[in-house]
Amino acid sequence: MVKHIGAIDVGNSRVKWRIGLGETHVAESVSALAVQWQAAAKANKLPLHWMGSNVRGSAIALEIDDVMQDIFGQAVRWQQSVRTACGVVNAYDIPEQLGVDRWAAMLAAHAASPHQACTVIDAGTAITVDTLDQQGVHRGGIIMPGISTMLASLDKGTGLISSMDTLDDMQSVLQSTQKSTQSAVLAGVLFAVQGGIQAAIKHQAQQINGNIEDMNIWLTGGDAQKLKLQGMRPQYAPDLVLQGLQLMGECA
Repeated sequence: MVKHIGAIDVGNSRVKWRIGLGETHVAESVSALAVQWQAAAKANKLPLHWMGSNVRGSAIALEIDDVMQDIFGQAVRWQQSVRTACGVVNAYDIPEQLGVDRWAAMLAAHAASPHQACTVIDAGTAITVDTLDQQGVHRGGIIMPGISTMLASLDKGTGLISSMDTLDDMQSVLQSTQKSTQSAVLAGVLFAVQGGIQAAIKHQAQQINGNIEDMNIWLTGGDAQKLKLQGMRPQYAPDLVLQGLQLMGECA
């Protein structure tokens, strides 16, 4: 039996994982993750080892390691950003301070087109925008609040937005004149997010003397499909972080 590398990404609101090029699974809790892994073990899906990214702290990492030890007999190889890996150079003065999920996503984007500049947008609880030049050198990035984070901040104590389900209809909100406070808030948040992302991409392209038209723009994260970037054609890649983690395992 060929054993593939497993990858697990612990984000702010959920956990994603997959083994090799298999199905990507989402777990809302460690207990749900345990159930999923028990099913994988019964199906004889046993990874060679697990590469992991975690932005939620050491407590959940320890919980996950305990579950993994019980089911797979190993612990996650939790990763951190480094100076160079898989042909990519980290721009941070202190490399490990760059979020490892951002780092993994950039590794995957660079591997897909190693001689072309690219920008990676990860739209989740926070939104990050990072650019690599043609040589795979990270030229820096930005972090801004995500769509849900902005809405929650505006809604706190006001009750302006009764349900986050309205997120699914945000693009249609922009097609009409805003005639209620709720729709005005929704439109304002989406304009702010999309405008901020587009401004960041243009600025980063200027830093590498590149044209946006010549850059690969990658879009990942839980809110990625809610974004419509005018004049740009991003490639939606929901598993970009997991791909990057698996690359780390292959490059090590």
